[in-house]
Amino acid sequence: MWEKFKTAFREQVWNHEQVVKIRQNFSQLDTQTQSYVLIGSFAAFAFVLLMSLFMLWGRAISVKNEIAAMDETIRYMQTSGTKIAELQEQASQESADPLLEGFDAQAPLAELLAAAGQKSLISKANVSVTEGDNGTRADLKLNKISLTQLVRMLYLIEESGAGAVVDHLNVDAKDDTQGYLWATMSVRKLAGAK
Repeated sequence: MWEKFKTAFREQVWNHEQVVKIRQNFSQLDTQTQSYVLIGSFAAFAFVLLMSLFMLWGRAISVKNEIAAMDETIRYMQTSGTKIAELQEQASQESADPLLEGFDAQAPLAELLAAAGQKSLISKANVSVTEGDNGTRADLKLNKISLTQLVRMLYLIEESGAGAVVDHLNVDAKDDTQGYLWATMSVRKLAGAK
């Protein structure tokens, strides 16, 4: 292999016409000039080699800086993703209504109305539920309740996601001087609601 390379080098480069002329001109120079030419050639070769190394080094540094910038961007995106997930979780927890906490919106209608009465802080003695139509309708009577309790009750029935609506509502104060109300309502579950 080495012999083959040496032979090919001699034939194609060393014995080439231009190289032979350069070698003849070089041999006509005195020894001091030959030394200067050799030193100059070596210096030019060393300069080209150093410039090549510096360019490669500069390119390596720029690639390293690009990788560091990409790594920083990736870390920033990961941190941002984590922060967004935390903020979404926090927002969902903050937006969750404490009144609906622990409220079973999937319960049968009669149980749902009784639970809504308890969540509205209405005494069990003041809540009367009469169920009808296979559990899809119910009549509800509330005695001696405050306006706040009535509003909470209506909110729990219609906004809890139970699929229940109030069809009829009748509220009477019955000349009560303490501010109590008596209410009757008809409630039904919408078709398709559990």
